[in-house]
Amino acid sequence: MTRRRRQFSPEFKEEAIRMVLEGERTVASVAREFDINASTLGSWVNRHRITSAQEERPPVSGPERARIRELERENAELREKLIFLKKRPPSSRPRLDDARQVRADRRGEGLSFDREDVRLAGRVPLGLLRVA
Repeated sequence: MTRRRRQFSPEFKEEAIRMVLEGERTVASVAREFDINASTLGSWVNRHRITSAQEERPPVSGPERARIRELERENAELREKLIFLKKRPPSSRPRLDDARQVRADRRGEGLSFDREDVRLAGRVPLGLLRVA
């Protein structure tokens, strides 16, 4: 069994929003009176506050617009510097996880158990042969 969503007219929404904003009543009490969910009414009120705040904002003047452009340019420069500084500098010494194993070629002589693994000071694994 599917429930059908209720549709509310714009006038109904405006009246509920006006009662919350102009009166001393809470969203929950107005929602109970109109028999709607409190979260629904709360979202209507928040959306109304956002749109009305945008409408009341005065236009940006010439000097302010120039200052905004300057700050945006500076912000872009700082982002580029940050990206550059986050890059890993090239180095001649490999990191431990980048180290490769170096093996001596025995040209098929001997068995694999004759080998000893030794770690050098540079932490590069190297396989050595025993010399008889």
